Amino acid sequence: MKKTALLIAALATAAAASAQIEVTPTGRILVGELGNSTSLGQKSAGVAGADTGLIVGLEKVQPDTLASVNVLGPKANNSGGYITFGDKRQVSIGEYGEYDSDILYLIGEYGLKYKNNNGIVFEIGKDAGASFNFNCDVRANGVLLSSDSRLKTDVEEIADVTSDLRSITPVSYRLSDAGRAAKASAEAAGEIKGSVPDSRLRYGFVAQEVREVLPALVHEDADGYLSVDYIGFIPLLVDAVRNLSAKVEEQEETIAELSAPAVQRTRRNSGVEGPAEVKASLSQNRPNPFSVSTVIECTLPETVASAELRVYDLQGKQLMKFGIEGRGKTSVGIDGSSLQPGMYIYALIADGEEIDSKRMILTD
Repeated sequence: MKKTALLIAALATAAAASAQIEVTPTGRILVGELGNSTSLGQKSAGVAGADTGLIVGLEKVQPDTLASVNVLGPKANNSGGYITFGDKRQVSIGEYGEYDSDILYLIGEYGLKYKNNNGIVFEIGKDAGASFNFNCDVRANGVLLSSDSRLKTDVEEIADVTSDLRSITPVSYRLSDAGRAAKASAEAAGEIKGSVPDSRLRYGFVAQEVREVLPALVHEDADGYLSVDYIGFIPLLVDAVRNLSAKVEEQEETIAELSAPAVQRTRRNSGVEGPAEVKASLSQNRPNPFSVSTVIECTLPETVASAELRVYDLQGKQLMKFGIEGRGKTSVGIDGSSLQPGMYIYALIADGEEIDSKRMILTD
């Protein structure tokens, strides 16, 4: 009690001498000079010296009366106050901005660490490209990644990576703390290791195996530990599904042709019957979506006198028309530079009748 009384007395003496520190009758401490409000202030109805932070008759900023310590900044409405730990402002907490922003501002010149009784929960280092490392699960309603075309360069369409994906083995596993413990033992004395992971069953890939096939999806930290960009797998899986769908569609067309009655099929080896009856059909363009070029395959009977492929926008306006001279299985190529990025409809017209239509997507 004596030490506390001496401290309060010292603070009170300093307050009287500099008017920068004030201890109120209820034990609150005001650090800094109380300023005027830039907006319509409240005039004190109390008496001089009351624990209101106001001066009678003046429109003064009113500090938080529930806080034990108020740090008053020099800016509008006493904003801009902060507390620094150590020299300079390399480690500090305060209010951001030149005005009354009401935004919390944290500065850690060489990074940030948060610890609980289980160890370091999250941290980030000083390097510009340092990642935010969490030693715990992160729950959110959604995760958004920057994907605007204006933020990207060297955009190229993904080649077929189906064979690469087949060489990666999905596994089940439990996280072990053995590696982290070894890492912590090698760190400087006093450093606290990351929090211990739970032992529940998880599913994923082994980063060392992924790096052998898709190195761009694997990151190695300063200590040699590997991380996998699981979100980066999504466009690869979409591309694999797209190529698989195209192959399935082609196989279904072949099966349908082979399943037709014998009189409608070609007897390639006997020559007894004439050629099979060929029906006009239109296939999905490949690749789709595309950015450079795409190919549209179709089948036309020899009996078709005239045929063409037409391209429309989503409002039904015809943009392009290609005459088709070949018969049987043939194709038409489309150069992506001839259209603006977007979604389009293309249709096969044979002897004035629409055979089929499909959609295609052109990307930036």
